[in-house]
Amino acid sequence: MSVPKIVTKTSSSEITDEEWAQLSPQEQIELVELLESLVGGESLEQWINRSFPGELLPRHLYPIVDAIEQARVKPIRLCISYGPGHAKTTTLLRALIWWLFRSPKDLCFYVTYSAQAAHDKSRIARDYAIETGLPLKSDSKAIGHWLTEHGGGFYASGARGAIMGKRAPGLFVIDDPYKDELEARSAAINHQVIERFKASFTRLQGGSMLIQHTRWAENDLIGFVIKELGWDYINIPSICDELPDALGRRLDEVAWPEKYPYEICTVPCGHDGHLLEIRKNIGEHLFAALYQGRPRPLGTAVFHEPARYELSKFDWTGKRGVIVVDPAITAKTASDWSAILTLACEGYGSQTRMWITDAIRLQVEMPELVKRIRRLQLLRKLMVAVEAVAGFKGVPQTLRSMDPVEVVNGKQVHLGKLRVLDINPGTKDKFARAQPVAAAWNDGRVMVPNDAPWAEEMIERFQRFTGVGDKEDDEIDAAAHGFNLLYRAQKPEEKRMYDGGGL
Repeated sequence: MSVPKIVTKTSSSEITDEEWAQLSPQEQIELVELLESLVGGESLEQWINRSFPGELLPRHLYPIVDAIEQARVKPIRLCISYGPGHAKTTTLLRALIWWLFRSPKDLCFYVTYSAQAAHDKSRIARDYAIETGLPLKSDSKAIGHWLTEHGGGFYASGARGAIMGKRAPGLFVIDDPYKDELEARSAAINHQVIERFKASFTRLQGGSMLIQHTRWAENDLIGFVIKELGWDYINIPSICDELPDALGRRLDEVAWPEKYPYEICTVPCGHDGHLLEIRKNIGEHLFAALYQGRPRPLGTAVFHEPARYELSKFDWTGKRGVIVVDPAITAKTASDWSAILTLACEGYGSQTRMWITDAIRLQVEMPELVKRIRRLQLLRKLMVAVEAVAGFKGVPQTLRSMDPVEVVNGKQVHLGKLRVLDINPGTKDKFARAQPVAAAWNDGRVMVPNDAPWAEEMIERFQRFTGVGDKEDDEIDAAAHGFNLLYRAQKPEEKRMYDGGGL
């Protein structure tokens, strides 16, 4: 009987002749039978390719497959990260079914950002089990918890929910514990996710745990685990940017060219996305975190040097525009400034370009601010968009309620017809809100005039912006609101009321 060898895609281990000789014949037979039950038969890749022939396992997912096959031999503690949309969740769900084929008495866990999402994935996993012929208990109909005929099974839970006393002798997967950037950047939610992870870890009963999620911030769950616990970490950047690479790629080679090539296709295609276009639209900060797995620390500069243009030669023809106001709470402190930006925009998607044509930054009380806004709207004939939350709600309300008559070029004008749009910034913080306009700014698609007296100081304030405790972020907030308002992914079928630069 030959010395057994355990082989995976990226590594192998072999029992030495000396170790083998120390075993009795019966122990050798038992060892071979045990290894056969653990790693013999179909590999995970073979099983996936046979069971789902229309969706062969792509190369960039080999590290997940290798890790799970290693977990058949010894418990693993591993963090792994991929960019969004790279089929990692599908692979993990199928791997859990493969595991239950091999060890139908094991209870495996799947945890994601919410109980509803976990139940949705559990339903998909159960469909995979039925489709591939895994024997299930006839009365196992619960969405989030179903069993095999041998007593093992699949248990799904939200990342902030309770495991309720269950033990995990099999595979424990934490997959995308954050729904979005807002959750990942929320100190309260991040604390809940980490505390739930700690509680979940105590449920391992000789099993393995794999944490997989798109990176958002340095202190997210993966960041905590690799820093505080020293777990192994495999990062698969969407674009290879350093060597050696876990996939053996060359520099600048993408992870999944069949679905996410780098260059933007010039003809209709079946790709799920183009990394160059994504990079342009979300900016370097988010791209580095989400797609490269390398979140940058908050507090670093967001805006680089902008593109420039001649304001004296600017032409509004064919452009959409808006006047955006970021009002100050009060005019009594040095840090409270109101900003009024006039913005012009053309193009769609990653070709969107925006011009800052006016920038007014002033410290005045609310009545005077309203007068300034009215006068500028009469001059530019554009919609006015005002941040309208908390104490700012009175600004657009006041603008709408006023209907004075002024003489403009010898004609009486009723100012109550002023078009006003309330801007609700939602739950995103200033840093997250600024990312789309920062991406366009750094890509040379936000133009600042080189012949306006206010331009240089404004650029300096943009370049000092970090998203963390900035005292002069009024213009950045206004530009972010304006860009998000004017941005179009594609050309709309109907003309918007603030298109064309006029009433």
